Amino acid sequence: MTMPSDFVKGLNYLLRGIKLLNTSGLRRFVIGPVLVNMLLFAFGIGLAIDLFDGALIWLTDFLPDWLDWLQWILWPLFALSLALLGFYTFALLATLIGLPFYGLLAERTLVSIGEKPTEGLTLTQSVLYALKNEPKKLWYVLSRSLACLPLFLIPGVNLLAPAIWFLVVAWSLALEYLAFPAENEGISFAQTRQFSSQNRLLTLGFGVSVNIGILIPIANFVVLPAAVVGATLLWQEQQQSRMSHSSTADL
Repeated sequence: MTMPSDFVKGLNYLLRGIKLLNTSGLRRFVIGPVLVNMLLFAFGIGLAIDLFDGALIWLTDFLPDWLDWLQWILWPLFALSLALLGFYTFALLATLIGLPFYGLLAERTLVSIGEKPTEGLTLTQSVLYALKNEPKKLWYVLSRSLACLPLFLIPGVNLLAPAIWFLVVAWSLALEYLAFPAENEGISFAQTRQFSSQNRLLTLGFGVSVNIGILIPIANFVVLPAAVVGATLLWQEQQQSRMSHSSTADL
């Protein structure tokens, strides 16, 4: 498989997750996460409007009079950056609240495709393990996201800053959701990162599709649980592929 096709294949995992959500075996495990997402999104929209008005006033006051013409360039970039921040915060909070649902959803995804869940942790142990790993994941995500902020202040570079931040967020989202099937097997976040590094374009393609899906209002209610399903499919298929290659090498 060529590297570009890895990226395209990664993009497709979210679509596969959405299709699988509608099967009778998974539908009932999605109701809880979707309700949580709807409540969070309604709250987040009102908060975002207030924050945006204040941020726009700050941007206007920040620029000296002789740079007023820059508002027409910076305003769309500023709005896009705030939108990315708002939707990503929504996804992060929804994922935190949905931890008990998503571990179970990842396990049921394996059952729905005829795979036997790996003999790892019990559901309770899996949730506790996910909670234990969550600070590590949050630090990984926040440290890399905050590292992008200075890019918005560098003239010239700030034109590319939203795109760079988008890719950083996409990578972080992929790791966040790949952690659910991994944690069900008792695999650490460090090992999940190693897995993603070994499947870099596949992981990035999946993360980009999730990031785009999160930016679509209403549709993002189902994107997050679909991302768990898609991540589980990606994880399972790559694990099987690795075992297959290992068995062939042994022969």
